[in-house]
Amino acid sequence: MKTFEFTLPLFSLAPPYQQLALVTDPAGALIGQYPGSSVPNPQRPGKPDRPNLDEYPIVCGGQYAGHYSATGHKHSRPAIVLENDGDVPIYQGGNPRFPAQGKTANFIHAHEGDKDTWRGSAGCMTLAKDGGAWLNGIFAEGEPVLVILPDPFWFAFEGK
Repeated sequence: MKTFEFTLPLFSLAPPYQQLALVTDPAGALIGQYPGSSVPNPQRPGKPDRPNLDEYPIVCGGQYAGHYSATGHKHSRPAIVLENDGDVPIYQGGNPRFPAQGKTANFIHAHEGDKDTWRGSAGCMTLAKDGGAWLNGIFAEGEPVLVILPDPFWFAFEGK
């Protein structure tokens, strides 16, 4: 099974995509890397730059079962779907968007961000522009993927 793993932030990369998404084959050989982010938007449009701990769920670091879908994200965009759209644990004490979900979020995907300057994510992992095409060239429809995310502790300090 291929692995889709985000690095910790590389502050030498331009915001808002300051991590790399690495794809490795089952033997561990690097297939490709692409700029991205394992955390949602750092702000709402037009608001001062700050971490969004009270706005969007942030998925905990760890390993997740995923699969590739060419139409898995809204508007039929390519995505890696985590845990079959089921619950994943989040970093905060409760889901800021859906308090009834407690310390979980669902419908979490890795998909192409909305803009070069805006991730367009309310909890998902994102890839820089053309990231959807990149995914499409690496994964087959329905292919299982092991998704590995770093601990998001660093995000709470972003922009301070």
